[in-house]
Amino acid sequence: MAKGSEVRFGRNAAETANGPSIEPFFEVGNRLLETWAAVGTEILEFSKTRLDQGLELSRAMARTGSVSEAMDVQARFTRSMVQDYISEANKLADMSTRSFLGSFAAMQKQAKSQSSGAEAAE
Repeated sequence: MAKGSEVRFGRNAAETANGPSIEPFFEVGNRLLETWAAVGTEILEFSKTRLDQGLELSRAMARTGSVSEAMDVQARFTRSMVQDYISEANKLADMSTRSFLGSFAAMQKQAKSQSSGAEAAE
């Protein structure tokens, strides 16, 4: 092989050989991992908050003086718990949706630039 026609392998070897780059896949993977780490952190924080509220419910139930008062405390706790779970589910769905849309937007951008580059070469 002549010295001037060597193929050099490096970070952009696929691009050097006029092939598609796999770099957008790495970008998507990194963005997804970052988002799922944030989702995991959010779930842990929510679980801690729910555990603390559950412990507080136990304390409040122990302080009640009658069955009707205990039922009222339990009803308030249950309403609050349902609202918290709905809010958290919406937050997690929003985080996930933004992550997927943002990640795949990078791939679409790369695909468009490669297709326009291929059209220009023709």
